[in-house]
Amino acid sequence: MNRLVLLSKADIAIDSADAVSILEKACSRSRKLAVAGICEREDNIFISLEPSDRLFSYVFSQFEPKSDEDLAAEIRARYFSGFSVLGDFDYNGKKWLLLSKEAQTS
Repeated sequence: MNRLVLLSKADIAIDSADAVSILEKACSRSRKLAVAGICEREDNIFISLEPSDRLFSYVFSQFEPKSDEDLAAEIRARYFSGFSVLGDFDYNGKKWLLLSKEAQTS
């Protein structure tokens, strides 16, 4: 069974750490869930969560690619820093990425 999380693009831009907190709480309630994908709407994004045997931490990252090469370089840089790109959306002329990294277990 999946769960959907609806987040406002404006809320993410104002306080991305709070948006991540909402997302991570949704993923860790009662059973482990992980982001499976995102769907962009005009003012919001829907984030689809599906069962997972692992927990992840998430980051919303904003940047302004000037070209396809800039976007590719950003994705590669994030990959080599241990992050996976789960999706992107545009807000106020800027590109936002939703990134994940497997959470450290203690």
